[in-house]
This record gives sequence, C-alpha cells and structure tokens, in this order.
Amino acid sequence: MPDAPPRRRKDAQRNRERVLTAAGEVFAELGATAQVEDVARAAGVGVGTIYRHFGSRDELVAALVAHRITGWAAEARAARTAAGPDPWQRFSGLLWSYADSCVTDHQLLDLGCAAVLDLLSGDHEHSGELVALIQETLDEGTTAGVLPATLTVEEVLALMTAIGGVAAVPDLDWRPVLRYALDGIRHAADGSVRLG
Repeated sequence: MPDAPPRRRKDAQRNRERVLTAAGEVFAELGATAQVEDVARAAGVGVGTIYRHFGSRDELVAALVAHRITGWAAEARAARTAAGPDPWQRFSGLLWSYADSCVTDHQLLDLGCAAVLDLLSGDHEHSGELVALIQETLDEGTTAGVLPATLTVEEVLALMTAIGGVAAVPDLDWRPVLRYALDGIRHAADGSVRLG
C-alpha cells in the first residue's frame, strides 16, 4: 500500500497535536471525569478522529503523558542552560523545573501516575531525552564533586516521580520537601550525610 500523500500526513499530525493540546486542557480542568467527547469538543474534531489516532481513552491518556514528558525534557534542558555553568545549579534547576511542571499538570499526573512512572523508568523513546539530560547533569555534578558518585539516573527519576506525587496533593506545599531532598543530596556529596 503506497504511503499517504505528504499533505494528508501533515493534516493527520496537525489533528493529533490539536487533540493532545485539547486533552491536556480538558484533563487539567475536569480530571478523572473527562471523557473523549469533551476532548473532541475542545479540539474541534469528531470523536472518530480521536479514536483513529488513539484506540481508547486509556491510550489517549498514555499519549498525553508521553507528550508531557517530551515537553518536560525541553523545559528541563532550557532550565539547565539558564542555570549557567555551575553544576549544582544545573542539577537543582532541573528538579525545580520538573516540580514546577508537575504543579501545572497535577490533575493529569494524578490521572496517569502509573503511566508517568512507567514512561520515566522504562526504556521508552519519550523518556530518552530526559534520561540523557539527567545523565549529563549527573556526570557534571559528580566530576565537580557536588553530587555523590553513587547517585544514579534511576534514583533521580524515582525522586522526580515522588516529587510529582507530592505536587499532586491539593493544598500541600511541595517546595520544602524538594529542598530537604536537595539538601540531603548536597550533604551526601561532601560526606556529611551517608546515603543508604
């Protein structure tokens, strides 16, 4: 079967992006009560269009989570660049950027927390850029002596997932939790605190 003409492929990609953008807004507003029909209405497309791109509501949620992880990776890289050359500021800035994103997306995270954990910890194309960014940041920090050499990407991802869970709790200030975690990591690097 021949490939679809370029214009049709571009239109389909545009529709997919429109659905994901609308889904993000709808799930942020309605949380777990959001339905495919609500997303279709917000996106200005038919329900059939959504099911052509995503076989079910669960697949739509999973795709939306993957889309946000890709966005978080871009935001984290920008935060890392904005932090300048200081390795500690680059590491802490990455975690603060992620936590800030979680506050915005707390209802989505609550709805799809299992999907977030799976995508962050598994070998998925959507988490690849974020994993690479964390590894770069860890390498810089351990070389500079501001991060413990034993700290792994998996542990940072677990911390990010935990902070995301805290940020999803209504009316709970997550900032002190992240500060305590960062303080512990910083002290572990200089030997004043032992991890494990």
